[in-house]
Amino acid sequence: MPQNRTDLPLQTREGSFGSVNEKQRTAELIWSTGARVKRYDWERGKFYLEELGMRPDEVRLTRLNGGAPLLNTHSRFTLNDVLGVVEAGSGKVDGSRGTATVRFSSRDAVEPIFRDVIDRIIRNVSAGYVVHRMQDTGEMVDGIPVYRAVDWEPMELSLVPIGADAGANVRSEDQRKFPCEILPKEKSMPQNDVDENSKPTRAEQGRVRTIRELCTHAGLPESETLQNIEDGRSVSDVRTRILERQSQITAGTVVRGGLEGLQNGDLQPGHRRNLIVEALCERFGGPKASERAREFIGLRVPDIARMCLEEVGVSTRGMNVPQIITRVSNSTSDFAELLAGVGNRTLRASYAAHQSGITKIFKQVTAPDFRARQLLALSEAPTLLEVKPGSEIKRGRMAETKESYTLATYGRIMGINRQALVNDNLNAFGEMTNKWGQSAAELVASTLATLVNSNPTLAQDSTAVFASGHLNLTTGATPTISVDNLGIGVAKMRLQKGISGSVVLGLGPRYLVVPAALETLAKQFTSSAYQPTAPTGINPNSTIEAIVEPRLDALDTAAWYLFADPALLHNFEYAYLEGEEGPFIDTRMGFEIEGIEFKCRLDLGAGAVEYRGAYKRAGT
Repeated sequence: MPQNRTDLPLQTREGSFGSVNEKQRTAELIWSTGARVKRYDWERGKFYLEELGMRPDEVRLTRLNGGAPLLNTHSRFTLNDVLGVVEAGSGKVDGSRGTATVRFSSRDAVEPIFRDVIDRIIRNVSAGYVVHRMQDTGEMVDGIPVYRAVDWEPMELSLVPIGADAGANVRSEDQRKFPCEILPKEKSMPQNDVDENSKPTRAEQGRVRTIRELCTHAGLPESETLQNIEDGRSVSDVRTRILERQSQITAGTVVRGGLEGLQNGDLQPGHRRNLIVEALCERFGGPKASERAREFIGLRVPDIARMCLEEVGVSTRGMNVPQIITRVSNSTSDFAELLAGVGNRTLRASYAAHQSGITKIFKQVTAPDFRARQLLALSEAPTLLEVKPGSEIKRGRMAETKESYTLATYGRIMGINRQALVNDNLNAFGEMTNKWGQSAAELVASTLATLVNSNPTLAQDSTAVFASGHLNLTTGATPTISVDNLGIGVAKMRLQKGISGSVVLGLGPRYLVVPAALETLAKQFTSSAYQPTAPTGINPNSTIEAIVEPRLDALDTAAWYLFADPALLHNFEYAYLEGEEGPFIDTRMGFEIEGIEFKCRLDLGAGAVEYRGAYKRAGT
């Protein structure tokens, strides 16, 4: 029979308590009746009604009868969450319902919960289960197909404060996914029997897919991912939330993710993945891993792949290394995302290390999308006028100018093949991300230097940034850097007036930007150790920082610039796409190659805003 496949998380169903034996600390309960529940398949993007088969041949009871845990609200993060155990052999199905006997722990922490069960204060039970195979029944209810679970497995039972709301599609906070085979009906249904209104729109599918990818990269729990989707949050809003969460991680806050502790039972979900990422980053020349992460330093790629597979319920018993790599390359595990985490940390570190000094004269901002970024520059506030007794305060107004530019996307795709993964050859991956960081920094520096070299025209007056009409350009005279020539530039900057033309700004230079040919002179005349012979013997330019930008030499090896602090008045700015401030790595299991593919992407734009905070001494 032809088959389809999808990946489903651990599902939950409402149940109820029966009789309680206080002396033996046991309770009888009904953990399922198999009633239909509305679900949503996030992998395939459609609703369906799930009906649980309750015949003995449809339910795997081995795990339930082998000592499955009784948990506190499906939580499996610490040993304290275990309230008891399902008595061996007590789990049964009779065609209409599933029953079992649970025994409560006698430790002190469980006693108040057991007393509430006896007093009928806690009365709700929920079963967590995995569906291995579902049969399309061919039945449609209000345009929604009905699927019957013909091979499914109870994993645990839980006490919950409120019974599972089937209509709300309540799930466990377990992020793991389990492969499920979809068995089609014997005869295809007529096309007009399908309710198209029940299908998500293409835009909605794109939103859901992007949010799931973002949340997966960030290691957020499944419940939080679903909450973001069901609350209708935009991709931009989710990106912002994830950035806030990542800043908490940097500060030492652990966020729940998909991988649980390896050797330390108290590791929170997601903490293990963070520790593995930390350890791998040290292997690639990054900062020294913390003491907690050092146990993962020696992990090989096959070891990590094995853990990722077992986390999603795939048994690796008897698999050799090539089989493990092949299996993880075709799974929905955290393996690719884990490597993406390593890649992004390494990429950002390399990107920061190779930043050019020219970025200091630009203001860094973010843009919400790829539409033209409109820059509104307001003039200085109108001068305050004296108010005579009995007179009214006069109105003032502010002049304004407007400039614009747009973002562009830059990117490349590379891959790690199966052979490199089998051979544990991650050095090539580390080198690739380091080089990408360097390449991204070079792209930014080149873009900014090209903008300065091009002397762009401003929309406010159709004049180039550096122009004699703007009183910020000196030509003709000897351009050599000296105390006198720097003094000319400083004076011109100080005398610049605001947009209104009535107020002197009085801005001084913060940076001296020079091509590589003038590096020695620039550092000499901005050094506090330099002592001019006249008139005072002190260097008036020692507070100016010299920035050497070799990309300026291509245009003019003799020209140099003065710029005010961008925090006071910025003449140029560059923008990243909101939520991705710098280069970013996405991953997917290989399609064109057998392995993992990595895509490095950078969204960047830059433009001129003003001319009043800059000065140029032209060369030849």
